[in-house]
Amino acid sequence: SGSTTPSKVFKTTLISDSILRHVQGMDTKNALGKNHELTLINKRDTGGLKEQQVKDELLRTQPDFIYVHLGVNDANQKFDLRVSLDNIFQFSLFVEESLIGTKLFFSMPLMTSDNEANARIGEIRDAIWEFVTVTNKNERKPFKERSLYYNPNANFMHDDHLIGEYHTDDGVHLSTRGKEVILGNFRHSIHEMTRLLLNKPKKVRSTGGFEPSPLSRT
Repeated sequence: SGSTTPSKVFKTTLISDSILRHVQGMDTKNALGKNHELTLINKRDTGGLKEQQVKDELLRTQPDFIYVHLGVNDANQKFDLRVSLDNIFQFSLFVEESLIGTKLFFSMPLMTSDNEANARIGEIRDAIWEFVTVTNKNERKPFKERSLYYNPNANFMHDDHLIGEYHTDDGVHLSTRGKEVILGNFRHSIHEMTRLLLNKPKKVRSTGGFEPSPLSRT
């Protein structure tokens, strides 16, 4: 009977720098809860997205969701913005062509207390937003059928200022509370997309997770 059909297990690969590396302290198989499996790939910057090792791992695991949280180290290392964007674009193209049906999430890099770095981080954030929204506007697919999404991590800022309790004294690294929030944003993105795909009712949540972008509702 239908009641004995096993639930689908959703496979997620998280590609992140040190800011989400504390996830490794968890049992990754159960880190997202029931019916989810999590694989971790640690990379320092967007240049890691080009590595054949990353592509081979994704081809091997065939994830349902890929969640990328990179960009701050690009800014700190003063990468040319075009290089960062090309890394992101080429990776998106690889996913689209080689991992049919996989959904790709870009988690926006977080602002810091360093104004010079913030100018670069802001450029990366804006460019990711534009890339995702223009792609989705052109494809004109219903929200849950898209392959590209972004998570703004908007709950790390209030009135254009960092929320102090989420960062350590250096204004760059996350406090214990900040780590809980960034991890919560990641989990919410994956769980919300899973809910949409399974046509389950929406749960109310007050903090910021991934959203349909303003330009892509058309």
